[in-house]
Amino acid sequence: MADPDDIDRRMKIALFRHSLVAALTDLEPGERNRKLRSLANRVHTLPNGRRAKLGLTTLKRWWRVLRRAPGLEALMPRLRCDYGASKSIPEMWIQKAISLRRELPSRTARVLIEILNRLSGCPKISQHTLDTVLRRRGWTRAQAGKSPKKRKVRWMARHVNDLWQGDATPGLWLPTKNPPGKRQTQLFLWLDDVSRLIPYAEFFWDGKLPRMERTLKLALCRRGLPLRTYTDNGNVYQALQFKAALAELGLGELHTKAYTPEGRGKIERIFGVIQQDFYPEAQVEIEAGRISNISQLNEALWAWLECVYHHRAHSELPDKQTPLQVYRASSTAIRPADPVRVARAFLWRYVRVVSKNGFISLLGNSYTVDPIWSGQKIELRLDPFDLSRVDVYREQRPIGKAVVKTMKIGKILEIEAFEAPPPIEPSGLNYLQLLVLEHRQKVARETGHIEFSKAFEIQEGN
Repeated sequence: MADPDDIDRRMKIALFRHSLVAALTDLEPGERNRKLRSLANRVHTLPNGRRAKLGLTTLKRWWRVLRRAPGLEALMPRLRCDYGASKSIPEMWIQKAISLRRELPSRTARVLIEILNRLSGCPKISQHTLDTVLRRRGWTRAQAGKSPKKRKVRWMARHVNDLWQGDATPGLWLPTKNPPGKRQTQLFLWLDDVSRLIPYAEFFWDGKLPRMERTLKLALCRRGLPLRTYTDNGNVYQALQFKAALAELGLGELHTKAYTPEGRGKIERIFGVIQQDFYPEAQVEIEAGRISNISQLNEALWAWLECVYHHRAHSELPDKQTPLQVYRASSTAIRPADPVRVARAFLWRYVRVVSKNGFISLLGNSYTVDPIWSGQKIELRLDPFDLSRVDVYREQRPIGKAVVKTMKIGKILEIEAFEAPPPIEPSGLNYLQLLVLEHRQKVARETGHIEFSKAFEIQEGN
């Protein structure tokens, strides 16, 4: 079983480095140097919990690395192939020390050695060596302590795509067949802070991380790259995987301070508008049996958003313009997103040890890789919605693909179908059905049908 240190520890270090130097890219040289000196004079809380100052040379080096290779991978500390191992302490005694530290995180290396020395066969263990091994494997005492509180960040978006707010809210109840009854949906939504345009929104059966990631991926491909995202402190928005994806795409992140929802008024208002204007109409359709599944509910939502909300004059926008008018006025400044890069950024990562026969097990499935990696740790990256394709990485570089040997699970979560149905006749339709018809007939429908699993195939075909 591989230690999570290989990914999590280095990812946290890279995120820490990225948080310090990412904002320096757009600064003038003089202002950038002043900012670097300010960072060098400040005491920082490091990912391992220690507090220390950082050298100006170190900060400049991180900034140059990020400038040459935007994203997270370049800021990760490199590891030797024997990283985390010890020549003087046998592995079984390292595991015993980890178990003791896990039981009581406050135990120092000295206390751990005193306990181990009372066990039969314990070798001579250096306190410094044990401290080093435990630190490299992510078992320091500080990592069991509380994280430092986030400092309140004040912001004011000035331009379209400067800031996207993201959140989820309880959705409508839909009928289910197995088991018979009703089940409530969850609505994930992203909102552009300046134009009030909704880059993407979708109903799901649950509020799990892959659902939120899917909405952001589609939002990026439809409306370009924002500079920053602004979310609450929910688990899905604090997930290490999500933070890594944002960093790889060069997107900053802001979070609401706990128990202070004042800064989330805009997205709460759009939820209120949807609940007041869309939910009642959709409820009528549900009760009449014309909306009976989540795909139909999502199509009705997008018909209402694209045909009504985005074209409705907004009282808080200049000259009471519509969200679409404000957004289009800044279309030349919008940064388009590369679907392949977006897809790669949101791949999930796992570390596994290759068996002597070249086999690995992952999420109930078994795969084969090149036998030359037998006995070694490799990193696996995959789309949680498609486990048939697993890319193999070593030292942050792709080295091949894992071949499916036994497939028991095809995906971690299902994706509900959401495709434009064929045109229908306009006779006898009510409000939402009229909007659905209008939406279907618009050639410029912007959601499209995006399959991220195909993005890699397209790139490889070229």
